[in-house]
Amino acid sequence: PEQVLVPASSEYGISGIMQPTMKFNEGSCDYECNICGQVCPTQAIRPLPLKEKQKVQAGFAVFNQADCIIVKDNVKCKNCVSHCPTKAIKLQDTGGKILPVIDKDKCIGCGACEYYCPAKPLSAIYVDGYDVQKKLKS
Repeated sequence: PEQVLVPASSEYGISGIMQPTMKFNEGSCDYECNICGQVCPTQAIRPLPLKEKQKVQAGFAVFNQADCIIVKDNVKCKNCVSHCPTKAIKLQDTGGKILPVIDKDKCIGCGACEYYCPAKPLSAIYVDGYDVQKKLKS
């Protein structure tokens, strides 16, 4: 429903064409949704109950300070913090600037931070995927 899943073209090589891939510039994974796993015909996306899906770490957010509008344009922003469903991103004074700091242990890699980041042409925060999904520590 959030338009984050798109068919892969060449990201995974010739055998991966049309496999699902996540494009966080087009959407984010909705924390309150598990439809993808319910409808995936190949179980490339596992059919997890919502509470279990919310604890899966598909990736983690990475902050690039140089692209952040707080630094580049000297404006206040907290879009990444406001849209993070797991509270993995906090604002912290880092020597005169209040900037996002990411707790990788709380991040599930949903991409909301990247999708809602107003920095252009590149988001100042992006999701890097894990090779193998992890589970949040309780």
